[in-house]
Amino acid sequence: MRRFVQKRVTRDGETPSDALLRGGIEYIEVRSLDINPFSPIGVDEQQIRFLDLFMVWCVLADAPEMSSDELLCTRTNWNRVILEGRKPGLTLGIGCETAQFPLTKVGKDLFHDLKRVAQTLDGMNGGSEYQKVCDQLVACFDNPELTFSARILRSMLESGIGGTGKALAEQYRTMLREEPLEVLSEEDFAKERDASRERQRQIEEADSESFEALLARHA
Repeated sequence: MRRFVQKRVTRDGETPSDALLRGGIEYIEVRSLDINPFSPIGVDEQQIRFLDLFMVWCVLADAPEMSSDELLCTRTNWNRVILEGRKPGLTLGIGCETAQFPLTKVGKDLFHDLKRVAQTLDGMNGGSEYQKVCDQLVACFDNPELTFSARILRSMLESGIGGTGKALAEQYRTMLREEPLEVLSEEDFAKERDASRERQRQIEEADSESFEALLARHA
């Protein structure tokens, strides 16, 4: 499950909430991303390309302000997909439950729009990699056994939770040990230590506010 967090770079002494009130959203931070158990680094190229498509679509799609009731309905759909996404015949409430549509239809309609974004990105970059991602992922609606959840469940049923974790860990340990690493010298660490201390000294010397005043300002 990914989370999209609204962010803005803070000024000195400013809280994240104050920064958003001052200047609005500056960028979106994607969290809970690198949790793919089938990648040695937790995320793969397919996921990154999908995020490119989805976030571009989010910018382009109509998005009127949501009421509290609409937000609650969206959360209900969100939970249905998370908890029962592979359930045959699962439906989602559209228009705050005024209509029910199969998850497969809602998902395929979304990917119809994503495919148009993919065609544009592929046209700019050359190739057809983004369109291939759409084709690969949309297939999960017709065959839920292709999803990450189905694949990890199948492995755990066959090998157990411990067996699955151990097998993946050993596989990735071997892969990562074969990767060339940048070796840092003792001198590199010493330089970074000294630079860090100097940055700390400069920050402390420039700070004239008492701790009590800081607490009062952020209370």
